[in-house]
Parts: sequence; C-alpha cells; structure tokens
Amino acid sequence: AFIFLSLVIPIEVIYAKDSLGAGDFGYGALLGSWGAGMVAGGLAFAAAARVRLATLLAASTFAIAAAYLAMAVADSLPLACAAALAGGVGNGVQWVAAMTAAQGLAGPAYQSRVIAVLESIGAAMPGVGFALGGVVCALTSPRATFLVAAVGVAVTLAVALAAARREAVGSRGWPPMTASSSRGTATAPT
Repeated sequence: AFIFLSLVIPIEVIYAKDSLGAGDFGYGALLGSWGAGMVAGGLAFAAAARVRLATLLAASTFAIAAAYLAMAVADSLPLACAAALAGGVGNGVQWVAAMTAAQGLAGPAYQSRVIAVLESIGAAMPGVGFALGGVVCALTSPRATFLVAAVGVAVTLAVALAAARREAVGSRGWPPMTASSSRGTATAPT
C-alpha cells in the first residue's frame, strides 16, 4: 500500500503543468487542496471517536484510491483540486487510524516493535513508489500514473479486507477498537 500511495508524489508537478495546463499556481492549488484535506481528515478522525478503526482505515484508504482515480480523469484544475481535497481527508484519517490500530492489535510487550517496523516500512517504501511512479509516468503519462496508483491502492485494500475477513473467521477478529481508543477512553483486548 505504501508503494501505491506514494506513486504519484514525484509526478504531481508534471500532472499539474502538463496534464491540466495549470502552471505553478495549479500545482500550488493541488498541494494546498490535499493539505487542507489532511487537516480536515485529522479533525474528522478526532470527531469519529465511536467509529471502529477498521472502518475508518478501510474508508480512508478507499477515499485516497477514489481521489487518485478522479484525478486521473479530471479535465480541469477545480475538479482535480476537489479530488485532492477528498484524498487529503482520507490521508488525514488513514495514518492515525493505521497507527492506532497497529498499537491496539499488538500486545503491550510488542507495541514498540510493531510500530518501529511500521514506521520503517513507511519510510522505505515511498522510495520504491517514487521510482516506480517516475517510470510509469515516463512510459505513459501522469494520468496513467494516477490510474495505476488508484488501482494499486484499491487492489491492496481489497486483498487486506479479504485477509482480515478470513482471519476473523474462527478467531476474535479485530479488537472492538474505536478512534477513542487512542485517547484511552476505550480498551482493546490483547
């Protein structure tokens, strides 16, 4: 997922300038829209204290995939910015939900180890995504790169959901954690 989520980052300038013909202003507007969405996503996560983390994680990842798909087909800067805003909201919810879920799923003795591995993967895999995104863009187009990212994120999400469903059969499944678990108002079984 980290690879596909970061696939478009190195080609956003080319997308804004060449695909949308929006120039420097357009690139800034796209980044600003994604950033504003991330702030809104962080606030949405805080407000969603009673929503299960698995639901937040799946919905936010889907929002990013949908935003990438919308950006692949957007024919104007305002449409691309609207998609970026929605993707930013997903991004703002996703990382906090992922970290909170990882902490809740790991036993207390393993939390620091699990988070260290997650953070390490989160630091290393975008490099692979950047390189792959550059190659896809060079061989095709910025729009095709957004499409590949959208499909990659969606397929990764579908595989993860199927694996989680299989794991839940015959086991307790995900702990009944909510967003408020990160604030200590709910507990998860270990």
